[in-house]
Amino acid sequence: MKNVLSISTVHIDETINGMAKFFGVHVDRENNEVCFELSKEWGKGYINGFSFTHGVSVIDVDIRLRKDVILEFQNPSVEPLQLLYNKEDNLGHIFSDTETINQINRLECIMVASDIASHQCLYIGKDTSVCMFLININRREFENKVEDFLPGMNKDLELLFRDINGVNRFFYQGYYSLDIAESIEAFTDCELTDFPKSVFLEGKVYEILGHQLRQYLDDRNSPERRKILRTSTVSAIEKAAQLIEENLDQVESILTLSKKVGLNQNTLQQGFRHIFGKSVNAYIKELRLKRAKNLMETTQMNITEISYAVGINSRSYFSKIFKEKYGMTPKQYVLNSRNKAS
Repeated sequence: MKNVLSISTVHIDETINGMAKFFGVHVDRENNEVCFELSKEWGKGYINGFSFTHGVSVIDVDIRLRKDVILEFQNPSVEPLQLLYNKEDNLGHIFSDTETINQINRLECIMVASDIASHQCLYIGKDTSVCMFLININRREFENKVEDFLPGMNKDLELLFRDINGVNRFFYQGYYSLDIAESIEAFTDCELTDFPKSVFLEGKVYEILGHQLRQYLDDRNSPERRKILRTSTVSAIEKAAQLIEENLDQVESILTLSKKVGLNQNTLQQGFRHIFGKSVNAYIKELRLKRAKNLMETTQMNITEISYAVGINSRSYFSKIFKEKYGMTPKQYVLNSRNKAS
């Protein structure tokens, strides 16, 4: 049996209420924000909705489901423009009149709008970590917002925003930029309350939209003329992480590492925070401690040998950071693990 969650409105209150009803939970409301947490029957996590002026709204999703769910968008009155940012596991997207599933990878975004002959669906698999940020733009209400900018607007963007009846289908996909990632993080981590929070969040939504439109236009250039780093940045960050792992006993400086993967130091640091949630040095430190712990459990090496093997030349410093991480000294951990093994 398929679990199909149908959304037939562009209004955020009705959308979140419908989703909460599907999952069998109650909605909490505060100012322009509506939210709910999943029940244990369905999994864990939360879904938040935010409404702003000119038909702009946001759905912030961070869940792990126990069952497969198809999220079906059916909007009979207006076909919104949607910007979806996927921060975790892969998602599947499909238009109802095709059989082609578009895979949305981690750190990818899609800009999408259905036409009047179809609707779109998202496939969310069970035990999948779903962390996505979805901006909905009701183009009928948003038209007043862009009216003053039409004389100088790119013609493709003008057609996109003025297609309030959904005559033309639109689909764009690509890795989103670090600027967008930082703006999304600022939105989700906002600690303001009441009116200041609402103003701040709305500003961030337009900041994301501005970055996204700039990126969309930039992608229309030939690769050598593009100014915004996306896919290449992600690949370079992953290559840097691989170099660190392969040479953990003698990791090079951040400057040397960044040159090897073709990035500057700031981009390398931003990329690590974006992908791994920590700085380069913090990533190296955590990787060293994990490998040291594994060596203690699987080898007969002594503490000094292990410390050198993971690239830490000071035994006292190694002991200090190991205890901070695992709550006991390396010596205590070795004794405990080897006594259990014997």
